[in-house]
Amino acid sequence: MMEAWAMHGYGYHTEQTLSECLFCGGELTDERLRQLAAHFSDEVNRISEATTDLKKEFTAALAKLEQFSSSAPPVEHLRGIDTAAFKTFAASSATTINDTRSLLERILELLDDKHSRPASPITGFDRDTFTADVAYTAAHLATVVDQQATYINTHNQYVDQFDQEQATAQQRLTKHLLREHHARYQQCDTASTQTDDDVARLENDIADNR
Repeated sequence: MMEAWAMHGYGYHTEQTLSECLFCGGELTDERLRQLAAHFSDEVNRISEATTDLKKEFTAALAKLEQFSSSAPPVEHLRGIDTAAFKTFAASSATTINDTRSLLERILELLDDKHSRPASPITGFDRDTFTADVAYTAAHLATVVDQQATYINTHNQYVDQFDQEQATAQQRLTKHLLREHHARYQQCDTASTQTDDDVARLENDIADNR
């Protein structure tokens, strides 16, 4: 804690180009500033590397959020769900996604600020408020993700059921057509046999009359 406080003080003094220390009143000569810079260089490098890594993580998180936002199916493509309820959910989820996007962009701005001024405190930042915002947004986003998954699962179940019913109907239709075809075949076969018998009798009658 003391190290961070001292480093922030160093950053403030160098940014303001002060000629003496506001804490102790000592003169800030070029040599003294070089000594302080050397002392804090390792910490500055560590912070710079950490902010770079965090920026990559939050940039990836923002990209995933955009992907999730664009993956929501339009209501007209969904089956087996309450359309009005889904439209209400879609409006609410859009608000939550926008809030999450704003929060991630704010985090990236803070990281950019810290990366550009590693020895200085982040400006406009209240830890308690920020922590509460993150917790609130994360909880609402989790609810949106779960609810969207529920709607999609309901749609998929409806489609699966429809496919099964369609397959059953096709099987029944096929069986009915086969039975009908078989009945017609039997009728035709019976008629053909009858015709053959009639022809045979006619031929016999002709032969007897000769």
